[in-house]
Amino acid sequence: MLVAGSTRILNEQYVYQIVDLLILYHKPIKHFFNLKTNYLIMKKTTLLLIMLLFAGGIFAQKGGVAPLAKGEKQLNFGTGFSGNGIPVYVSMDFAIHKDITLTPEVHVKFDDKIKGGILLKADYHWNYLIGIPNNWDFYAGARAGFDFGDDFTPDIGIQVGGRWYWSSKWGMNLELAGGTGFGTTFGLSMKL
Repeated sequence: MLVAGSTRILNEQYVYQIVDLLILYHKPIKHFFNLKTNYLIMKKTTLLLIMLLFAGGIFAQKGGVAPLAKGEKQLNFGTGFSGNGIPVYVSMDFAIHKDITLTPEVHVKFDDKIKGGILLKADYHWNYLIGIPNNWDFYAGARAGFDFGDDFTPDIGIQVGGRWYWSSKWGMNLELAGGTGFGTTFGLSMKL
């Protein structure tokens, strides 16, 4: 006989069994996959992103302006945190369209051991679509690359981020990423 709430308990036990199987068959997941912690982080992150999109819609100006025109580039550098170490990164955004950038990135992650990696990111910048001014930048995209150290692992996922430019050349950057690894990076951007 089932009582109220017992279905939820059964579902949670089922999810934990699946997670145990994933950890058993995919060792790298074990380092950054704590279901309860990541669920709360993702829940808060999703709420924050929804609030930012809502605020952007409220304060939107007609005809947003992209922070980078086609052919322009900017240097990004900073640090952050992730489930498998503290990353330090350097990347370069190349605007191939007023709304699209390609970004090669090199990073080093400091954990028990030092690991390196390279990525190629493609981002869509939402300034024109949601009508925000060029001193703000909101983007989302996909990434692919690999990390190396003791072993060679793929790094595939998606990211969402934003920038605020306090001058015509300098800005602050915040990016949330998920996929084969989860993490947040923050740093500076310099238009070249």
